[in-house]
Amino acid sequence: MSGVAALAVSQHAGDNFTADELRLYLESSTHDVYELNPDFSGKLGVGYIDAAMVLKKNEGIKPDVFTDLQINVVAQDLASLSWSVPNDEDDGYPSNFQLFYNTEPISESNLSECTIISINNIAQAGELKEYEITSLEPLTTYYFAIRSMDRWANKSELSEVLSATTNAGPEINIAETSFDYTLNESNSFLEGGEFTIENHAEGLLKWEATMRHKSHSLTYNNANINYPKAGTSASSSHNLRKITSRVNSLSSSVDKIELSSFSDQINYGDGTIYILGDADETVTNSSAMKYYVDREDGFNLTDVQMYLLHDPETGPMVMEVYKGQDLTKDNLLYAQEVDSYYASAYNHSVHLDEQLYFNYGETFWIVFHVPAGNTYCLEVLRKK
Repeated sequence: MSGVAALAVSQHAGDNFTADELRLYLESSTHDVYELNPDFSGKLGVGYIDAAMVLKKNEGIKPDVFTDLQINVVAQDLASLSWSVPNDEDDGYPSNFQLFYNTEPISESNLSECTIISINNIAQAGELKEYEITSLEPLTTYYFAIRSMDRWANKSELSEVLSATTNAGPEINIAETSFDYTLNESNSFLEGGEFTIENHAEGLLKWEATMRHKSHSLTYNNANINYPKAGTSASSSHNLRKITSRVNSLSSSVDKIELSSFSDQINYGDGTIYILGDADETVTNSSAMKYYVDREDGFNLTDVQMYLLHDPETGPMVMEVYKGQDLTKDNLLYAQEVDSYYASAYNHSVHLDEQLYFNYGETFWIVFHVPAGNTYCLEVLRKK
């Protein structure tokens, strides 16, 4: 960068070149890098610098005026506009658009009273651009205009001013409010079904639907689960105690049940993490957490996270799900083996092989069994 800056100073030194102008020349002489590096968006600065652009002079030529600004869609709260990128004689294309809108007619004298949207541009002259203005008020007349700027901030003339009135909004009508479909025999695809959504007003209707898992017959077999077994030399007293977790403390809960289609989580605690377990390596360690569903539309259990210390050499752990107030064998709903990647305490993320649905007001338990050979392996949270 310093070498390019030196080139700029040597090129423009005879033009009363100032530090502010140098900054402008450098910052406006870049090319976009995020189109080729989308995973690093916002992390690579303003782009890579082009020394040839830095050496160009500001000729003071404005970009051409817009000739085809148009309003494509107007709804109750938005307006969609489009235009062709105008030509810029000395720079090829403008580097920025200023889109103005207001509830009063727009002119050069009242631009400061308008809402201004700044849009950076790397599109070539003649390419079509589209932009959607949101958060508008319904049943309101709005005025729109646009102008462009080149890299030197030379502004084009203001475009033609267009106007449009937002409408009252959509009116949705669905003959059915809920739909039940059944899996086919292979349990891999949904059977076909159709429903109709109608809009009985002029507003633009945007809708989305969420699939909820309601019920199904479980296919897992308890006989195939390798349940941990205690050794035969366990004593009658096991020195139960707790020690601080190896990861010190966390301020947020790490034990949670996640939804596949919702952002909600059911958390059972929020505080400092401790590891609790038996000092006797010949016994198994188990934990149980009770949950109550307070969502009116029920709860889909798809994933569980639990902080555990488990040596994979001792065999798999087992996670169980019980339905009901009591932890009895009759209430066992589901079981699944859980493996660890390494013999250290960390947050295990368990994806259930089958989703489980619980209705509003129902209670369920999450139980973990850690095989013998592991000590102080279960997490508890101290309330703050």
